[in-house]
Amino acid sequence: MTGQEIITKFNNMVQDSIDADFALQLANDAKTLIEEEATWEVLKKEQTFTIVGGSDETTAYTLPSDFGEQVCLTDKNEYLIDLIAFQDRYSRKHCYKRYYIDYADQKFYISGTNQTGEDITLVYKKVSDDIELTTSWVFPSRFHSLIPYKMAMEYYAADAGEKQRAWDDRWAGYYQSLLSSAKNWNAKLQMQGRSTRQYRKQKLANGVYDY
Repeated sequence: MTGQEIITKFNNMVQDSIDADFALQLANDAKTLIEEEATWEVLKKEQTFTIVGGSDETTAYTLPSDFGEQVCLTDKNEYLIDLIAFQDRYSRKHCYKRYYIDYADQKFYISGTNQTGEDITLVYKKVSDDIELTTSWVFPSRFHSLIPYKMAMEYYAADAGEKQRAWDDRWAGYYQSLLSSAKNWNAKLQMQGRSTRQYRKQKLANGVYDY
């Protein structure tokens, strides 16, 4: 569904017509709330950084512009680099290959002194682009109705007064049912990813070259 199609469905649901700009704001607010419901596989992305030889815990790496939340950081051998809490950055600054995130400045730092340069890969959950009238949400189309359902819930709660008592439960029911389906789909993708990773690790452990 494009942004225009989302607005049309929303208008039909609430039996009202609102300003297009405000409707898009409402749609993107709904999108944000839905994306915060889970660590969605469809929003996962990665970026590779090069650790400069001789760098230490004072070397800053800039988070991607669409960064939402971290998933993991791995070295060139796909070993996890452990995340430490921001408040522990000084007490653990000499620990080898730990990292912390400065969310306020959108930077991350790797503890310890790194003697040689190597690539590291940050896997993260991105913030998707705003929906416009002619663009669509990155989720599969079968879940796009989540947005007008959520819009209707938010709209009636904020603007429709007493009428929400007759409508809010209905849209909430549709929303929760479809959201559960989306979360089940997401869980299946996560299980498939874990199974593939375990199989690959087993092949490497057995000395089988992994292409």
